[in-house]
Formats: sequence, C-alpha cells, structure tokens
Amino acid sequence: MSKLELSIDVLEKNLGKILNQDQLYSLLDHSDGLKKGEKKYKIVYYLRLRGYLFPLKRNLFLVTSPEKKWTEDQILSLYYWEVLAKMGKDLWGNKWYIGGLKALEIRLGDYDIRDEILLVNGEAQGVELVMLDKIAQLKSYNNKKKKSLISDFLKYGDRVEIGGKKFLLAKPELAILEMLYNSSALLKSYSDELIKKRMKKNKKNFDFELIEGVLKLGKHNSSVNKLMDLVMTFDQEMAEKLKTLIKRFGYLLY
Repeated sequence: MSKLELSIDVLEKNLGKILNQDQLYSLLDHSDGLKKGEKKYKIVYYLRLRGYLFPLKRNLFLVTSPEKKWTEDQILSLYYWEVLAKMGKDLWGNKWYIGGLKALEIRLGDYDIRDEILLVNGEAQGVELVMLDKIAQLKSYNNKKKKSLISDFLKYGDRVEIGGKKFLLAKPELAILEMLYNSSALLKSYSDELIKKRMKKNKKNFDFELIEGVLKLGKHNSSVNKLMDLVMTFDQEMAEKLKTLIKRFGYLLY
C-alpha cells in the first residue's frame, strides 16, 4: 500500500473525530510504512484534497469521508460546542466561562450559534477564531495592580450542559452587566429587550448581592448605571435598589 493509502486506512478508523495538527501527525506516525517524524504536511494536503479531512480552522480538522458532503450549518450544528469546549480547555484549563449575550440567551432557552461569543478568562483579551467563520471575543478582568480577578468572577457562574459538553455559564445578572458593557449599536435594541424580558420574568430572584460583589471589585460601574436607567422604564422599585448599591459601592454617572 502507498503512504497515502495507509493514511486513509488509519483515518477511516477515526471517522467523526476532531484532531489538531499534533494529534493528526501522531496518528499518522502510527501508520505502518510511515516513518516516525517524517514530514506529513504533503500527506495531510492530499487527505484534505480527497475529502478525508475537513478543515475547521488552522491546524484543526474533522476526520470525514469523501462520500459525506457537509454543509457549514451541519458542521456547526454537530461540532461547534465540542470545538469551543476543547479550545477553552486547551487555552485556559477550567478558568473561563461563557458570558454576555450568549450566556443570557442560553438562560432563556436559545442555543442558536451566533457569529461571536464572549469568553471570559484570566489571561487574554482580543479575538480568537472558534471554527469556520465563528469567533470568540476574549475578555479578562484585572484589578488596579493588573492582577487577574478571574477566580472572583468564576464563582458567579453555573455549570450547564450544551451539546453534550459541560460549560461554566455566567449567571444572568453578570451576563447582563457584560452585555451592557460590550453591546454593539446594532444589537442594543435586541439586548435591551432581552434584559427586560429576563428581569421581568425573574424579578423576585434578582441577585442584588452579585451586583454588589461586582461593584466591590471595582468593575462594571457604568453597566450598573445603564441597568438602573433601563430598569427605571418598567420597575422604579428595582431601579432604586440599584441606585442605592451604586451610591454605596460605586458612583453615579450623572
């Protein structure tokens, strides 16, 4: 058998698996007839060309077969959450969580995959490609001495299962503050309506202690001010409670 045929034989035993480049090369190293340490980029190229590897992003592949004609929607539906879980674990271990808009949407039963998702961690800010054209906005919290506050924020999350994987998800109140801080102009109306929906639905269980804790950490003062203004349009009593917290642990913006 040729080296390519040997490689195909190995891959066919791993259909449906997601492999990064190191895992793929290690797998090919165990193919009879392939020398350990031999350059494999040409073999990987031909495997991609012949439909045995579907590239999800740089150096990450789905093992598939030429007979299977995938659409991007099918790939996302089946593998997005698995790839996201793997990415988070590889980058930050267990010190990260899903925050912002997607966290609140999930709390309200919406698991649709957005173009971007907020991942809060203890190290990085910026943008990271998840897979295909889906990205993650990365956020980290630090105190005035530039020390990470991730441990303080992890306690404001709950473990939930999505797509067969466990994720730490920001509690609704924290997700709301992150939405108000990060919300784009295009999503503002949608975000505001989502926040109103959640707060009206769970008024009795709103976690004012979480808001207090975040303010004590010196974070999201502007978001709590925005939340107070938003809540004032439908529940003055709640707005006054938020105002009291702002006066005690933060500062009013006007």
